[in-house]
Amino acid sequence: MKKRTVLLIVLALLTGIIAYAQTQAELSIEEYNRIIQRNPNDSVAYYNRGNAYVRIGNFDQAIADYTQAIRINPNYEEAFDNRGAAHAQSGNIDQSIADFTQAIQINPNFASAYYNRGVSYSNRNNIVQAIADFTQAIRINPRLAEAFNNRGLAYSRSGNMDQAIADYTQAIQINPRLAEAYFNRGYAYARSGNMDQAIADYTQAIRINPNLAAAYNHRGIAHLYSNNIDQAITDFTQAIRLNPNLAEAYNNRGSAHLYNNNIDQAIADYTHAIRINPNFAEAFDNRGAAHSQSGNIDQAIADFTQVIQINPNFASAYYNRGIVYYNINNFDQAIAEYTQAIRINPNYVSAYYNRGIVYYNRNSFDQAIADFEAALRIDPNHADARRWLEEARQMRGQ
Repeated sequence: MKKRTVLLIVLALLTGIIAYAQTQAELSIEEYNRIIQRNPNDSVAYYNRGNAYVRIGNFDQAIADYTQAIRINPNYEEAFDNRGAAHAQSGNIDQSIADFTQAIQINPNFASAYYNRGVSYSNRNNIVQAIADFTQAIRINPRLAEAFNNRGLAYSRSGNMDQAIADYTQAIQINPRLAEAYFNRGYAYARSGNMDQAIADYTQAIRINPNLAAAYNHRGIAHLYSNNIDQAITDFTQAIRLNPNLAEAYNNRGSAHLYNNNIDQAIADYTHAIRINPNFAEAFDNRGAAHSQSGNIDQAIADFTQVIQINPNFASAYYNRGIVYYNINNFDQAIAEYTQAIRINPNYVSAYYNRGIVYYNRNSFDQAIADFEAALRIDPNHADARRWLEEARQMRGQ
């Protein structure tokens, strides 16, 4: 039987950053307190004190100060914009959108408000509206590199990698020091299968920002897919040095060790990823695959079962658990697992193929033929499925 466990590599884009309108006066909170005491109707002082609170991460107090500035001056567009940004940082996306919209109503040419609203729409997965807002920000300010970068993110999330790459490239032309744009373009190239260009972009992001752990992690992924396993391990290790709580880097390094058949080290890395994030389904699934390869069947089943408890729609966990059950000759349970994987993902070629093998070994040739044919409809170049299909047809005809 063709046994193929699924190693899951974790990818992520760098997300958009909310922008705050800059204050001209860089004073301390205490100094703004004195200004407000002298003039309680000084809207600018409240606004600037709000900015000072933002700089120390006190978003509740910042929101209170922006609100007071707006009470004094209801047309204070920057205060609406920055209050929206503070709401967004606090996780109140609906209120942030309302504030950005108010800023736009006051000043329809306020590029920052369109940009920030686009970030909030993106965080709500309203990709169409996010793209519209980033586009409007760019119309107003064609040199706003961050808007090109974030519109690229939105296009990437919608699967339009060509447009994403074009936007990241434009962002880089405007600001060649924008590490995030190189990083995100690298991600888009990786998604498009261009690992060499992805590696080049991640490398440039690292040159600009040597502490960008995510860039090392993703360059490691690109090296892994390019079969540069040792370089991948080096990159994942550097990502971990920079961010010891980056569970994804431990998970990915575990996969690299598993490719090198270093099962003990792989299990150790997956376990570390799980300690950091006890709901890390991919790490449980990968650790289960490693236990399966080492012959630790009970632990493999336990890990795949944990994946399913975390995410009942995690198709590869059913698939991998099916492989384990097949290997211990529990054919009924193997069929049930492959069937569930197919229910979740009707285009799961390997699940159809493996279920076909189980049916073949049970002399259920009609069902085996159906599964091999299903696999070939999805992947006409699946040579093993074609070979076993002919075998099953011959056996049925005897």
